[in-house]
Amino acid sequence: MPTPRFDWSINLGHILIVVGMLITAATTYTSVMITLTEHELRLKSVEANLPKLELMRENLAVISRDIAVIRERLTRAIPERAETPISPGQERR
Repeated sequence: MPTPRFDWSINLGHILIVVGMLITAATTYTSVMITLTEHELRLKSVEANLPKLELMRENLAVISRDIAVIRERLTRAIPERAETPISPGQERR
């Protein structure tokens, strides 16, 4: 049985493998950098909208308090209606 032989010769197969590895590494690096840039842009967009979201949250709290006041006044004005809650989409008669 012949023993494996090692030599320093470089053939076309070696060159193709190295070129393929370099192309794969460059493509992967480019893809990662593009993804990172897209995430940075999204993060900047979210950070820019944070004050708007806080204002919307405050407005929602005010609206919720107003609805509670209206509901309380309605139950005092028409007590029989307060006993029968309605579901969304259902009309009172």
